Amino acid sequence: MSSFESHLRSAVARDIEDVELTEEVKQMVMASCDVRGILESWNVHPVLVHGNEWRGYCPDHIAHDGHPQHLPKWFMNAGNGDCICFTSGKASNFVYVAKRIYRLGTIEETIRKLTNGEALVLPKPDFIVNDSANASMEECDRHRQEELQKGISLMNRLLANGHVSDRCLEYFANDGITKDTVDFLGICSIESGYLEGRAMIPFLNANHEVCGYVAVNYMGEEWWVKKTYDKMHKIDSDVTEESVRNNYRKTLYCPGFQSRSHLYGQYEVLNGVENLDRLVVVEGERDAIKLLQEGIDCVSIHGTSLKQEQRIMLKKMNPKELFLGFDMDVAGCVATNKAVKALFDEMESISIMNFPEGKDPKKFNRSQLLAVIDDAIKSSNENYEARMAIIANAKKEQEKKA
Repeated sequence: MSSFESHLRSAVARDIEDVELTEEVKQMVMASCDVRGILESWNVHPVLVHGNEWRGYCPDHIAHDGHPQHLPKWFMNAGNGDCICFTSGKASNFVYVAKRIYRLGTIEETIRKLTNGEALVLPKPDFIVNDSANASMEECDRHRQEELQKGISLMNRLLANGHVSDRCLEYFANDGITKDTVDFLGICSIESGYLEGRAMIPFLNANHEVCGYVAVNYMGEEWWVKKTYDKMHKIDSDVTEESVRNNYRKTLYCPGFQSRSHLYGQYEVLNGVENLDRLVVVEGERDAIKLLQEGIDCVSIHGTSLKQEQRIMLKKMNPKELFLGFDMDVAGCVATNKAVKALFDEMESISIMNFPEGKDPKKFNRSQLLAVIDDAIKSSNENYEARMAIIANAKKEQEKKA
């Protein structure tokens, strides 16, 4: 008997009116019923996008108005049924929507209706874990921890030395980041070894201890390619500049560091403060550094992918207003789209900041940033539509090339 069935029976035995719609139950419901058939019966006109998201017309609007909206702005996670309508801004779940449409009294009744009274089944696992796999995973975890400790030790040695080159300071100054900010955040530079020419930005945990770093190349791609090529060519005459260039990475994270469990700025500057009035979420660490320097509460998610652990951390910080300040390129627009849907049900207020195309948040001063925040409050829906248009145009270009 599944854990859900056990929970359901015990709930009925205790004469409890309904069952809890946990994450496990959501996934089991989605795996146990004909989702496409049900959505089609609601006139949603569902389309499965990338195999993990349903898109169509909002079933609540259809039930209320008797006809679909002008545009399909309803999205549903194919794994757990969490959904959102970008016309009304309301988030819900497949089971709750079904409960309203079928006008049923409890979640239990709704689940029985969706599954035609059949027992729930667990989703198929992505992989099978056995003793050999467990041993391999444990070995990988030990290796990761060893590499992480080496990286932390390196960062602590650099902090004890506290050296920052003039070229490194010039690199940050180009974004308006001052020497005082660089010193306050413990940013160091390395002049030799495989990390030569990189600015080392330390990451802190809740205990204000170093838990990792990001190494940013401040000397430029061409300098790195030439230096690396000259070194490798002495060893292997067949090596080419192109092959070296393909291995270039502007940013390198500490080996073993898990960025999914960290928000840069949360402990480095904000000291874990909760219940902020406003909080801006950006992609890169330098974006966050610039905004924090300008007195704007901000965290970085280390890229464009907002992980579940980071969502939980943002929810715990509990800002009254959350602003998404991702770049206006295609990757940033896609990230904004996903972040809005992921956070909509967890945040009191979400607004989208629009920066001129080609400009990052770190290129703006305080007055300009505050102006963008004010615009986000007034026209967040329009800002969202603008980013969706960028995504649509990018898809059209890809289709043309194909």
